[in-house]
Amino acid sequence: MNQRLQIVRFGITGACVTALHFLVVTLLVEFGSVGPGPANGAAFLTATVASFIMNAGYTFRRAPTTARLARFSVVTLACGTVSVAIASLAEALGLDYRLGVLLVIAVVPAASFLLHSHWTFNAR
Repeated sequence: MNQRLQIVRFGITGACVTALHFLVVTLLVEFGSVGPGPANGAAFLTATVASFIMNAGYTFRRAPTTARLARFSVVTLACGTVSVAIASLAEALGLDYRLGVLLVIAVVPAASFLLHSHWTFNAR
């Protein structure tokens, strides 16, 4: 598959799972009597599973195997760690937190796509 098409599909998937995350949090907080922290935890897990399924089938056209799920989980945790590290470094340097967020937005999705395309969903 054309890499440009994969990038577009990766972006669409990201937008969909972001909307799903927001929806799950809102439903749990507004109608489920769940606090924002636990609701975000549940939404993160829900969005991560949806992201794996969508990226496997739609973005990369690969079967959603347990081996790929394991690699997907490693990439997800690594990207979460990098997000925290970038934001923490920006804060330690005395930068406005919004610059840290912009750096995370610039680095993490690109790194995630590269790792998923070359490792998680590589046709092996």
